[in-house]
Amino acid sequence: MRVQKCVLCMVSLAVVELAATSSAVPPEYTVVDLGTLGGPQSAAYAINNRGEVVGWADSAVYEAIHPFLWTESTGMTDLGTLGGSWGWATAINDAGQIAGSSIPTGGTDLQAFIYENGAMSSLGTLGHPASHARSINSQGQVVGISYIHGGVSQAFLWQNGVMVGLPSSGGFSTDAWGINDLGHIVGRRSLQDENRACIWLDGVVYDLPDLGETNSLASDINENGQIAGIVGWPCQNALWDEGEVTSLPNLPGYVGSLNAPSINSEGVVVNELWTGRSQHAVLWEDGVGYDLNDLIPPDSGWVLELAIDINDVGQIVGQGYHDGVTRAFLLNPVPEPAASCLFLLGSAWALGRRRSPRRERFLRRS
Repeated sequence: MRVQKCVLCMVSLAVVELAATSSAVPPEYTVVDLGTLGGPQSAAYAINNRGEVVGWADSAVYEAIHPFLWTESTGMTDLGTLGGSWGWATAINDAGQIAGSSIPTGGTDLQAFIYENGAMSSLGTLGHPASHARSINSQGQVVGISYIHGGVSQAFLWQNGVMVGLPSSGGFSTDAWGINDLGHIVGRRSLQDENRACIWLDGVVYDLPDLGETNSLASDINENGQIAGIVGWPCQNALWDEGEVTSLPNLPGYVGSLNAPSINSEGVVVNELWTGRSQHAVLWEDGVGYDLNDLIPPDSGWVLELAIDINDVGQIVGQGYHDGVTRAFLLNPVPEPAASCLFLLGSAWALGRRRSPRRERFLRRS
């Protein structure tokens, strides 16, 4: 027994040393075309830790796009709509609950929905006919945006069948983008001449540091309290961690982003960067940026445009061109040979190891 324990200790140390040095090695990925629902195009918006993917795809019916669920065993499944021709899924949790937006029967505006137990139901609105769901956590809490009147919007939290508006603290409009399993919600509130990244904690909204810019958005938050978002214009990707905000570097030739980033439990951020004419999917790990097109086989036939979500396993989903057609993609990390061997020996030591959730540390410096 003593010898076995020593071997496990040696393996554990080797795993730790490998983890400490592997961040300098660019990751590699294989690409999976997720297909469509009968039409030509699709895009993937979210992936859970079981590798289940949701998004939208063209159906065989002309000018109809439907939300889908993709799994490795079943492929792409049409989730249907609230009755209209349009809809898309934007979030999925590990229990398989799906949130998104769809046009209801006889309507013209999108409404937020939840899909569970094989059925789709509307989450309602805060007064105006339109609402949109952006994120769902493991408790089935959904956040998003609902319009009140005209162009005024209010962030919402939906739980236990009830939608409630989140406070704005004097803001003109609010928009909720992400929620973690602790119920911490991030998004944006609009003031007279600026948009401010913010976080809701226990029903109270706090502004986040914004690098002195008048435009910022917090779009995703992980279980450790790290927040990904954008600041300025052109939008620069940013990471909030322990009360401080850091700008993530642009790659050479790129000017900024047109979309909002996502972050996983390891602090890896994905989004896209824009040249002024084209977009490329990008990943940031330990502050270093990588063009994802450089990390896939060169003969894949893909141009990866948008990296929209990343799970805790490191799988990435988004939208790109495959042989010139817009398609949803899934990137699967290629294990490093040394890491694969050590994993077989040290998986018992590593199983379940996660960083402890960080509390609201940003308040210390806000």
